Amino acid sequence: MVINDQDTFSDFFAIEPKLEIAEKPIITYKTTPSKISLHNAYNYSLKNANAYKYIDKSKLVWYALGKSEEGATYCLTFNDINSGKDDFKDCSFGLYQTYERTGQTFYFDDNGIAGQYKIWCEYNYDGNAESTLKSNVSLISTGAQFDHKVVIWVVLGVAGFFILVCIGICIYKVKREKIY
Repeated sequence: MVINDQDTFSDFFAIEPKLEIAEKPIITYKTTPSKISLHNAYNYSLKNANAYKYIDKSKLVWYALGKSEEGATYCLTFNDINSGKDDFKDCSFGLYQTYERTGQTFYFDDNGIAGQYKIWCEYNYDGNAESTLKSNVSLISTGAQFDHKVVIWVVLGVAGFFILVCIGICIYKVKREKIY
């Protein structure tokens, strides 16, 4: 390093975060088991992570917006409802009070509320809306429809099997009993 026109040697280097990036973030996901419910959860990451390698990680924010099977609109946190963003103007509920949502990776869990969700991230290094880079939007469906008739048929089948076993045991005992 050169400090005041003198060569100086140091074992320490400071790398400042990169601010402007030319390309928009591209997101991808992998399905994983949920830690909260029986639904699937999703691990999101950046496909072009090398372009975002040296950024301030707190400036890359992830968002979720979805509609439940009952018709209610959900966002990721309650703070999104009052954020003033046009995406959340019709939103009525939040999935979580607080949620870890910054950085190059993101774990999305629907908190047991099945529905259609849109997931995306935005990189904004200076706070101006004009400089925001929005990623592609990923559409996912959580919570497969569960058919209750299957459970009823399984319970009836198991009950019928045990009734037949009891009848068989009774017939076997009656034939073995002898009167002396």
